[in-house]
Amino acid sequence: MINETFDATTANRGKALAFLQSETMKFGAEVIKKMNPHDFGMYPSFELYLDIDDPETMFDDDDESPEALEAWEKWDKAWDDINRLHEKYGKRFEKWL
Repeated sequence: MINETFDATTANRGKALAFLQSETMKFGAEVIKKMNPHDFGMYPSFELYLDIDDPETMFDDDDESPEALEAWEKWDKAWDDINRLHEKYGKRFEKWL
C-alpha cells in the first residue's frame, strides 16, 4: 500500500480535490480529504491511497525472479505516476499552496 500526502490548497480546495481524484483514477489510486490535528487546530490534507504491494516486503534483495522484477517495475511506475502528479498539482495550484 502506498499512502502519500498532498498539501491542501488554501483556496479552490474543491477544485484541487476533484483534480487529484480525476488524475489518480488514471492509475488506480484514491484521494480523500483528511483533517489532521495539530497544536494550532485542525488542518486539511489530501491523502492518496494506492493498493499495491511493496516488493521490499515480498522478496529478498537479490531475488531476480520474473515475479520480483515485475513487482519492482509496478512499484517504480506507481511512484513515477505519483511524482508526476505532485509536479502537475504543484504547478496548477501553486498560488494556493
